[in-house]
Amino acid sequence: MHKLDLLTLGWKNFIRHGFKTIGPIVIISIGLIVFNLVAGFFMGVENSMNETVIENDQLKFIEVSSSNEEALQSEDGEVLQQIDGVSVAFPSETALVGVEKEKERTSTMVLGVPTEALSFFTGEDQVFSSEESVLLNDKYKDFKAGEEVELSYTVKVKEGEGVRSKLSAEIVGTYKQPDLLGFPDNLSLVPISLVNQINANFEQMTVDEYTAHHKPDRYIVIAENVEELVNVATTIEDKGYTTNYALQSSKQLPVVAKLLIGVGGALAVILLGFAAVSISSIMNQSLKNRYKEIGIMKAIGYKRKHITSLLSVEVLYIGLASFVLSILSSYVLMFFFNQYIESKDGLSILSLTFNGKLVLLSLFLVLLVSLGSSYRAITKAAKLDPVETLRSE
Repeated sequence: MHKLDLLTLGWKNFIRHGFKTIGPIVIISIGLIVFNLVAGFFMGVENSMNETVIENDQLKFIEVSSSNEEALQSEDGEVLQQIDGVSVAFPSETALVGVEKEKERTSTMVLGVPTEALSFFTGEDQVFSSEESVLLNDKYKDFKAGEEVELSYTVKVKEGEGVRSKLSAEIVGTYKQPDLLGFPDNLSLVPISLVNQINANFEQMTVDEYTAHHKPDRYIVIAENVEELVNVATTIEDKGYTTNYALQSSKQLPVVAKLLIGVGGALAVILLGFAAVSISSIMNQSLKNRYKEIGIMKAIGYKRKHITSLLSVEVLYIGLASFVLSILSSYVLMFFFNQYIESKDGLSILSLTFNGKLVLLSLFLVLLVSLGSSYRAITKAAKLDPVETLRSE
């Protein structure tokens, strides 16, 4: 039998059964839609991690603090710096300063940063031109790179009272601040020596006196690459410190996400199982009603393999109809879901992915369910003795 004849006869039989095929088609389609949504969610999370995590230098930051009531020491910075996978470790020292230029005035929080750490904040090569320079947050549009400004800060006179003091500084550039470790959104960057000078002046100390007596509340550790971030953080914790970093909650999928995947996956399996049982039952009943037809086919020369192929093609059409319906429905549902997610800030990681891999997985499943569940009934019918079949009618 030619393949074209086989496909044509199979199609005619598929159409002839009409409403009898709607049940398994609907059940298979619903099962595949649930599978596509669950798989699309998992792929979306994975893609978001690959795109926004692995290539994002700004997620290499780890905030380190003491795990007990004892203050951190300068020696702790040396310990952290020696850990494998650490690019740089430095104390988190900040100060609130005013930035003044002629009639323009604003205030910003400055963080003391070593030059070798600047590129992790800015995403590009950047250096301080001198010890009195500032890399300004780009939210301050009235100030430009290369301008001389005055940084004003408070000098404590006595508890609860102070006077303003100023020092000159150069704006070496501006940068777009990433969302880092809970810092305020007006963070600008200066050399560590400058922020130490400002804080020392506030306490009316020399810089040497200030650094000798001051104990940092926390250190900032920057990992060499994101892939090693969790290992670095684990090593730090093993040394008795407490860590906080952006990917801490991403070491595994959130519990809710895992629950959704588990429930959705189980539901998809159950629905596909029902579809398999439905197809098997329908095929058994259908073939029993067609024993005379099968007997005649064998009597006029149809071989066992011809009957097996013909019945398999009929089931294949059921599977393909389910596949097309489920793919179109999944695409539409994912499209509108992603449109909604994009309108919500911070939810992009929940977007669903629809791609060729998902289509191929769906095609594999539908072929497995439809052909696998009907295999026994088809082979049994193909083995029937034509004489006994015609006598039974």
